[in-house]
Amino acid sequence: MWRHELDRRRFLSTSAYSVAAAGLPLSYVREIADRTAAARAGRTIGMGEVAAVRDMVRLFSEMDERHGGQHGRSALVQYLRDDVAPLCRGRFHSDEIRRQMLSAAGRGVHLLGWKSYDAGQQGLAQRYYLQSYALAVESGFPGTTGS
Repeated sequence: MWRHELDRRRFLSTSAYSVAAAGLPLSYVREIADRTAAARAGRTIGMGEVAAVRDMVRLFSEMDERHGGQHGRSALVQYLRDDVAPLCRGRFHSDEIRRQMLSAAGRGVHLLGWKSYDAGQQGLAQRYYLQSYALAVESGFPGTTGS
């Protein structure tokens, strides 16, 4: 039991998105990390990876609502850069899964736009909004970035 707890702390402390990941069960956090690592190694991406990105974006959104836009902002930047961007460039089981991943990424980038706006960085926020729109258009779900 102790080793399990210490392993969880070590894993969370080295995770770029540890603030949000702390709200998930340990087994699911490890599953998310394993899926991302496998996708980076060339494994085909499926709906499990899409669901993991959606879950993490939802957790960051909940933190934003509870604690304000600046809370967890740098962790979201790292998560999008280090985990989501490589997933978006990966190989997919189908075009529909690729489109779903781009849509999920667009939602995360849109949230980062809000967080940047809350931090008083309106120019940066605008660039994130434009990027989230581009992801939404590429996904084929152009009205979904703000949902």
